[in-house]
Amino acid sequence: MKIYNFLFYHGYRISKNSGNFDDFPVLGGIQYVIVFFILNIATISFVLDGFGLLEFILQPASKYIFSGILIIMLLFYYSYKSRYLQIINEYENKNNKNSLTYSVCILILYLVFSFALLLIAGLFKNKDWIFAN
Repeated sequence: MKIYNFLFYHGYRISKNSGNFDDFPVLGGIQYVIVFFILNIATISFVLDGFGLLEFILQPASKYIFSGILIIMLLFYYSYKSRYLQIINEYENKNNKNSLTYSVCILILYLVFSFALLLIAGLFKNKDWIFAN
């Protein structure tokens, strides 16, 4: 969960700078965490499906239910006893790079890395490229 807290902090910093989430600041960081969490779940499900252990397919109607439950779970996790403030204070004390560009680069690098892993997992699932027998 540490990596998601780190990503939450940098997403929060970007959202705080935009001023769009002044009323409910926890949503500013959660929007990035949700995207990364879904990419990681999809990667894991592709790998497990490639090994033949689990076939994870969401029907169109259940996609919205899954997304809603995920948003509520993450919102509860970060809002419970103002956990998001503790995370922000922890990383602000550690972080001596206050540049907004640093936060943007962190999020973009994680997005590229997660997407590349997702593509490789998809190739593994379909037995393409170097995974072909």
